[in-house]
Amino acid sequence: MTYTTDQLAEIIDSEMMAHIKGEREFVRLDRIEEKFAAIASYHEVREQVHAYQKQHGISGVVVETRELPDGSVIRFPVQHTQLELVDGDMEILAAAKDRVVHAFLNQLKKGHYYLMQRIESRDKGEWDMETTPEFIEYFSGDMEWAEITPYSEGEFSLKIGYGGPVDSDYISGENCDSWYFNAQNHCRNLGVK
Repeated sequence: MTYTTDQLAEIIDSEMMAHIKGEREFVRLDRIEEKFAAIASYHEVREQVHAYQKQHGISGVVVETRELPDGSVIRFPVQHTQLELVDGDMEILAAAKDRVVHAFLNQLKKGHYYLMQRIESRDKGEWDMETTPEFIEYFSGDMEWAEITPYSEGEFSLKIGYGGPVDSDYISGENCDSWYFNAQNHCRNLGVK
């Protein structure tokens, strides 16, 4: 029997939680060594799961369900944060990209939103820049995947990018990057509702 994507994700998640809760015991003389051993042990399990994934061609993609501000629901594929992408996974993400972007843009039409792009520089600086739905639609054309994240008070964001979604969150990620577009029902920077 071969494990499924959901089973592999559960194995990694439960192992991570066991380490966080201190349920893994290591015979060490001092606590610092014990903490390093716990981290190393978790990473070993994760590497074994990644090797198993590649050997058996088990996808690193899971389906997320998100409720949008108007109450509608969208389901779309995303890379599980603890799994790797295998052959064919990027095609799955790319096939859903336009649908996710259009769901975001349709939500904008249904409300009054302050739309901004989150800019983050490599020197840890960040700022928000106002943008337009037309720019987002144009910009997303060259991207490979998209995700929507709803927040409280009717706010939500669109994350689009190319390359591995999980790797794109890190400066060290090669051949990947991502951009955030936030829709707020008030301009937080100006304190306007």
